[in-house]
Amino acid sequence: YNLANLLATGRGVALDHGLALACYRRAAQMGHAKSMNLLGRYMEEGLHCQANLPAAREWYRRSAEGGDFRGQFSHAAVLAAQGELDEALKWLQVALEGGNANFLRVAGPALEQAVQPEIRAMAGAYKERLAELV
Repeated sequence: YNLANLLATGRGVALDHGLALACYRRAAQMGHAKSMNLLGRYMEEGLHCQANLPAAREWYRRSAEGGDFRGQFSHAAVLAAQGELDEALKWLQVALEGGNANFLRVAGPALEQAVQPEIRAMAGAYKERLAELV
């Protein structure tokens, strides 16, 4: 995972998204929940691989169940897009409870842009939690 992050950003090593993807995949296969989410993102967006939405969704689910708050948020987004609003709200609540300040700073405004009013309403809770943490 750490090497993948360095390769994905070019910090201290040559930028290499292809190798970063391979490292994220390996870490995800070994059970690293944060890598599962990042692998899902690569697959969803087709970053240095062929886009594969079903596989991306599966990695998001596994990341969420593995305890990564970013994965929980990503999984919730997929569920909301599929019309599974109650389940999406559940995962957004879990992500809220476990998320750090940097995550909450980004996630709150993203929730404000949601189509579903129930999800938009969660933005306030994310802002409140952020205020508690900083």
